[in-house]
Amino acid sequence: MKTNPSFYSRLRRKLAGVEPLWTLLLAVTILFLVLMVASSQPPQQFSGDAVAQADLTATPQPAQTTVFSNTPIPQEYLANATQTNGIVLGSVILILIVVIGTLGVMLRENQRKR
Repeated sequence: MKTNPSFYSRLRRKLAGVEPLWTLLLAVTILFLVLMVASSQPPQQFSGDAVAQADLTATPQPAQTTVFSNTPIPQEYLANATQTNGIVLGSVILILIVVIGTLGVMLRENQRKR
């Protein structure tokens, strides 16, 4: 009489055939998705008072001559100075994935030739 293998032994057999690279890729994808969800802020409620309170300024007329001078960094750039951290972190992780993948393939090819 045949006995049915347990769920864990079937799962272990299926996972034994999975390449570690695919597991790493899946883990990095899940990590990125979790970080994106965790870092996003829920949308703020819109109120009509916000439009009424906005300060409107007239558009300045263009000058006849342009005078260039050293100006300080605009306030909106200083207020959003940390927004590029996520882009830099994602870029570094992608570069590491490419470099580690390239080294892995090079080492694997080197071992096959021996």
